[in-house]
Amino acid sequence: MANQEQLALLEKGFDVWNEWRQRYPSQPDLSGANLSKTNLAHFNFSGANLTRADLSLANLYQANLAGADLTRANVIGGSLAGARLQQALFAGANLIGTKFMAANLQEAKFQGAKMTRADLCEANLIGVNLSQVDCTEILGVGINLKSSILTGTNLQGANLERADLRGVDASAANLIGATLLEAFLGHANFTGARLQNVVFCRARLRKTIFQGADLTQANLAKTTPSFCNFDGANMTDVVLPAQPILKAIA
Repeated sequence: MANQEQLALLEKGFDVWNEWRQRYPSQPDLSGANLSKTNLAHFNFSGANLTRADLSLANLYQANLAGADLTRANVIGGSLAGARLQQALFAGANLIGTKFMAANLQEAKFQGAKMTRADLCEANLIGVNLSQVDCTEILGVGINLKSSILTGTNLQGANLERADLRGVDASAANLIGATLLEAFLGHANFTGARLQNVVFCRARLRKTIFQGADLTQANLAKTTPSFCNFDGANMTDVVLPAQPILKAIA
């Protein structure tokens, strides 16, 4: 249960709160707090206990939540744009429609979280584990997912235009209808992935693995695949690049 004295301190604004955090750096307890629609921009919540807190529609623009525990928190429609979220814990959190634009989410944990329609444009998720997470219809233009784990992740309908997916493991992921226009896909692993109707136009494909993937009606126009692996892939009605696809098979 949230510390009532700390909740009262929050109401005095981020200057007072952040000064208090500097003097008393111990972990704040805001567990279960109702902070819905609250303006918490620039607040220092690093290491805070925000488990089961209601942060729906809250404004956490450029807040510091590095190492914070948001297990089962409700952040529906909240704004974490530009926030520091390194090593934050979002296990079981409701992140539907949450805004993460340009946020730093390196080493954050999302096991069991719901991220449907979240806005992750230009966000940093390098090396993050999103395995089995529901990321349906996320907006991820310019997102950095380099070396991330996306095994079994649901990215159906996601917009990953210009995303950096180099070295990701997206085996068995669902990307049906996703947009990967101009995405960086070097050394990405899409083994067994569902890639029907995916738009790959002008994507960078080098040593990308599509082994056993379903690419039915995918659009590979204006790509130049090099040393890619399409062994066993379903290429039914694929829009092929001008360069013969066989030249791309290692």
